Amino acid sequence: LFCGAGFSADCLNFKPDETLGTGAQLLDLFNTELRQEPPYRDLQNAADALQDKIADNGMMTLLKERFTVSNVTSDMADLLRYPWQAIYTTNYDSALEIAAQAAQKPVDPLNNTDQPDTATPNLPIIHLHGYVQKWDIHNFRESCVLGAESYSKLTLLRKWLDRFRHDIDRAQIVVFVGFNAGDFHLNQAINDLTGLREKAFFINRPTAQADP
Repeated sequence: LFCGAGFSADCLNFKPDETLGTGAQLLDLFNTELRQEPPYRDLQNAADALQDKIADNGMMTLLKERFTVSNVTSDMADLLRYPWQAIYTTNYDSALEIAAQAAQKPVDPLNNTDQPDTATPNLPIIHLHGYVQKWDIHNFRESCVLGAESYSKLTLLRKWLDRFRHDIDRAQIVVFVGFNAGDFHLNQAINDLTGLREKAFFINRPTAQADP
């Protein structure tokens, strides 16, 4: 199972609006914090500008506040009841862990700061772009994949890509929920896997437009 931003978008600490996706909400928030006129149009550039302004601790505090989840839907818990062998996510939040708890399924969350060969007795939930519950002032800059600088390096994430490829290659089915096709590094990691097209399924909002 792979979960992108669409999985937990409705459960996060953002003001309800008509905007689809947390990226657009974050961009609006960053531009407001920066008092940016004209506003940034690119989230990565806005993130770097704001981090320069409020430093690592300020950025980490802001993201921890916004990516806090208190409740999940019954649909999210139902999804976790399937016999997944591994769960990957680019989300910072703990929606998957809370959904697993509601489904009474033991899990072990892993941050990208952990080692890919870490043995887990329970279902692993691997946060490729960082995990708010494991961030501190010492690891935040390396762990959080958000700004253009972090996307250019992907220092910690790169070491996970071999395991990511291996798990997808040996899976019977691969389900992508709310996947962001713009995550080029993940596309590159799996684009040559034999047989992926036949076993991959994508779940997006009913209003989503299919990209040919």
